[in-house]
Amino acid sequence: MIDLHSHLLPAIDDGAPDLAASVAMGRAAAAGGVETIVATPHVSGRYQNDPLTFGERVADVQRALDEAGVALRVQVGAELSHAMLHDLSESALRACGLGGGNWLLLEPPLMGPAPFIDRMVYDLQLKGFSVLLAHPERIGAFQRDIELLQKLVDQGCLCSVTAGSVAGQFGRPVGRFTAELFARGLVHNLASDAHDAQHRSPALRPTLEQAVAVTPELERWLDYLTVDVPAAILAGETPRGAPPVIEPKRGLLGRLRGR
Repeated sequence: MIDLHSHLLPAIDDGAPDLAASVAMGRAAAAGGVETIVATPHVSGRYQNDPLTFGERVADVQRALDEAGVALRVQVGAELSHAMLHDLSESALRACGLGGGNWLLLEPPLMGPAPFIDRMVYDLQLKGFSVLLAHPERIGAFQRDIELLQKLVDQGCLCSVTAGSVAGQFGRPVGRFTAELFARGLVHNLASDAHDAQHRSPALRPTLEQAVAVTPELERWLDYLTVDVPAAILAGETPRGAPPVIEPKRGLLGRLRGR
């Protein structure tokens, strides 16, 4: 599997605090079925990291994993806050691309409104970027107005949902909204959004097993969501095929649509 979203780099944001923790996360990822992981540190108002340093930091982590015998390939990337788009130079913005390519992992504001986000996406597209939205199931603006998210997808964005959200790790409201995203075909990728080796782990396989226990129909889509789509994104391509449309269980759909 390929994990497009992790906070693997040490001492840079709210993820791994040091290199030993990075190696522990890498070991957990490999044991949990992940062969390639993208390190996506925050680039935000709180974590004003310089994307031009990420390549060297990724190389340091890769070297440590190799020395520890962990069979995991680490690629460069970033989780880019919408608020930082106009503060980055062109070279810094390009250094945020997943796998060094043209896809950006964009994080809208978690709780507040997301004004002009469609225009921001349009401006990025004019510069040659494609946009993958980070954990849309946990974004307040989308929870309040799912049509806003639908509009962004119609505009060309893809959605990277945290696997733990499907497994119920972020609570019932997030789980219900995640189910609604699946029902509308708005889930294109499942990623870990890992922050440590245990509580928010990059070990995708056990989390996906929990998710399948909640949503059995998901099982036949796992390759699409964790291999096919992320491989296309890292290759700088548009993923082929339509995303899954999975209706909630009988009795849940009415509650979802009555929110």
